[in-house]
Amino acid sequence: MAVDGEALMLPTPVVCTVRPRALRVLVPRDRPGAAPPEPPLDWRRIVTLALGRPGRVEG
Repeated sequence: MAVDGEALMLPTPVVCTVRPRALRVLVPRDRPGAAPPEPPLDWRRIVTLALGRPGRVEG
């Protein structure tokens, strides 16, 4: 049974359950109170730092 905005007459008592990952809520990315997104990773800089070549790091 699925109820998707339709008006129904159901027998009482009505028992509702919500399964994990069954409900999806979409919200805008730029909503008030949302943390700003993390900057993208600079993989070139990360590899340069990991290889120990500090003279070539830009940024």
